[in-house]
Amino acid sequence: MIIFHQNIFSDNNSIIFSSSNNTWSGIYKMNIDGSNKYLLTPQNKSFGDPKISPSGNMISITSSDLNGSQIFVMNSNGNNLKQLTFTVSSCTYPGIPPNGNCNPSWSPSGDKLAYVSYENGSPDIFVINSNGTGNQRLTDTPLRDENPIWTKDGTYILFSSNRNPNIASQIYIMRIQGQLQTPLTNYMGDNIYPTILDK
Repeated sequence: MIIFHQNIFSDNNSIIFSSSNNTWSGIYKMNIDGSNKYLLTPQNKSFGDPKISPSGNMISITSSDLNGSQIFVMNSNGNNLKQLTFTVSSCTYPGIPPNGNCNPSWSPSGDKLAYVSYENGSPDIFVINSNGTGNQRLTDTPLRDENPIWTKDGTYILFSSNRNPNIASQIYIMRIQGQLQTPLTNYMGDNIYPTILDK
């Protein structure tokens, strides 16, 4: 029984989406009319959160299992599945799988991904090359730095953080090497999930 779908258009003719049953979830591709559905990821291993690269030729996905979530990339036809991250949180809770790495976001050029890692116990923003090299930590706070997204010119990353103890989560901006981390909002309540609008 299918219990969840997340649709993402990869081009004018096909859709990439995550589909779950009672035991595992996979990444599928099908024609835009719903025909020719087929599985892209290995069977019986759970993957979700597919995000298509700007060129459309690669997909980032996130695993979800008892070993902690990890980020993978693959070709848009499912070939060349490659794991990019391997760490898990140093803090775990009884009965709960360890947090790992999640929430990848493609750079406009498609050669890098920003993502969230729990390897230091709390979520921080990292950047890694799409081939798995050049991993770099950008934020370093004891609270929550999450939801990275690139600006259209690829020179800044927006994210949310609750690092200021006097206010709730706010939207921040920083350079792609982590410099000049600056709050953009200062409003009551949480301000999260920044998104860049296309004109």
